[in-house]
Amino acid sequence: MTVTIAPVLVAEFQVRGTCLDSEGDEQMATEPVDGIAEAHMQCARILEYQEANGLPEDATVWWRPGVGHAWQKWAPLAEQAGASA
Repeated sequence: MTVTIAPVLVAEFQVRGTCLDSEGDEQMATEPVDGIAEAHMQCARILEYQEANGLPEDATVWWRPGVGHAWQKWAPLAEQAGASA
């Protein structure tokens, strides 16, 4: 009998966006988060921060299906369907 064990991939999420560093200069920040729900909440908080500080409102959610895979910008299913239509 042959048993094949498939690797289990655990999705990882992060939020990226422009923020101010300790010297007041703009920089791109990346923040790891636990799951897509937290990613959406953190993205909303960063967008509010960006608006309040006159920064580009560019906060986005990124994900990958496991270590060793490339990061991809998260797109809701509706956007994915529209892109492929």
